[in-house]
Amino acid sequence: MAKDLHQLKSLIVDSCGVEEIVSKSVEESDQHEVLFEFNQLSFLALWTLPNLVCFYPGMHNITCPMLKRLRTYWSTKIKKFGHVVSQLLLIGKIIPQLEHISLTTEDISMITGGQFTIDLLSHIKVLEITKYLNDSTVFSFHFLQRFSNLEKIEVVDCNFKELSPYEGDVGEERDVTMLLPRISQLTLKGVDKMTHLWKQGSPLHHICANLETLEVYMCGSLTNITRASSSLRNLTTLEVWYCKEMVELITSSKAQCLEQLVTLKIDGCRMMREVIASDGDETTYDEIIFKELKYSELYDLQNLKSFCSGNYTLKFPSLDELYVSKCPAMENFGNGGLSTPKLQELQTRWDVRRCWDLNATIEQLNKEGTEY
Repeated sequence: MAKDLHQLKSLIVDSCGVEEIVSKSVEESDQHEVLFEFNQLSFLALWTLPNLVCFYPGMHNITCPMLKRLRTYWSTKIKKFGHVVSQLLLIGKIIPQLEHISLTTEDISMITGGQFTIDLLSHIKVLEITKYLNDSTVFSFHFLQRFSNLEKIEVVDCNFKELSPYEGDVGEERDVTMLLPRISQLTLKGVDKMTHLWKQGSPLHHICANLETLEVYMCGSLTNITRASSSLRNLTTLEVWYCKEMVELITSSKAQCLEQLVTLKIDGCRMMREVIASDGDETTYDEIIFKELKYSELYDLQNLKSFCSGNYTLKFPSLDELYVSKCPAMENFGNGGLSTPKLQELQTRWDVRRCWDLNATIEQLNKEGTEY
C-alpha cells in the first residue's frame, strides 16, 4: 500500500506507539530493496514516537522530490532506523526542495561531525532546533555556516542557558562568525533556563543584524531583552508571551534601538511591572520615540503599573491601534508626556485605570440588564 501513495502530500505521525511506519508484507524478500516513491509529499512529521524502531524493517530507499518541511523527534530507543534526518540527508538528491527542517541534539552532532557534505544544507530556509536536552549549558552556533540561505531559526524546548559563541581561538571565532548566515526571524519557545538572549559580542549579533521578527514564548528565566538590544535595530515585530520572570521588556536607554518597530505584543507576563524601565538617563534625553509603531497589545499583565515609569515624553506618531486588557494594576501609561496624534482619545496623561473601571462598570450593567 505504501508504494502506491504517489499523491500523498502530508504525513504526520504524532504521539503514537508504532514500531514501524511501514510494515513488511509476508511475500516481500529481504534480498531486494523496496523503493517508496512519495512524489508529492511536501510535509513529513514523525514526532514523539517512543517505540519506533525503523521506518521499514527491510532494505529500502525513499524518494521525496517535493519535500519542503521535515520535523522529527523521538527518544533514544530508536535503533535500527537511526534518524529520518540522516536517512534523507545522506541521499541528498532526494530532497532538492527541502526548505524547513528540525534537528535534535543527535542530528546536530552528526552535522558537526562532518557526516554530510558542506553544501547539502545550503538550501534550507527555516531551521528548527528542538529537544536539545544534553548536559551542556551553552549552545554553539558555528555549525550554522552550512546553512548559507537560512532565513529563520526556531529554538524549541531546549535546555541550554545561553546561545554561545564559537568555542575556539579568537581568530578562528572571527572567521567562523563571518561565514554565518544573517536571518530575518528568530523564535525562542520553551527555553526555560536562558536568562538573557545573548551576550555582547556573540555571533548572534552578526546572525541577527538584519532581524525583523523576534518571538519569545514561555522562556521562564528570561528577565528582559536589554542585552541584545544593539542587534534589534531593524526589528519590525516583537512578541513576548508567558515569560514568567520578565519584570521589564527593555531599559529606557536601549529602547531607542527599537525605532523600526511596527508591532509590539506582550501577553501573559504576569511579573512585568513596566515595559520600559528607567535607568536614570532622563538628563541625557527627555523623550523616547517609536516612530514606526502602529499596533501595540498589552494583555494579562497582572503587575503592570505603567508603560514607562521614567519622566520621559513618549511619542508614538504612527500608532493607530492600542489594545490594553487584564492589566488591573496599571495606574498610568507614563509619568511624562504622551504624544499619540492618531489616537484622539488618548490624552497627555492617560489614566488606564479609568478605562478599566469603565469597562468593569459596563460589564456589571450588562449583567444587571440595565439600560444606559
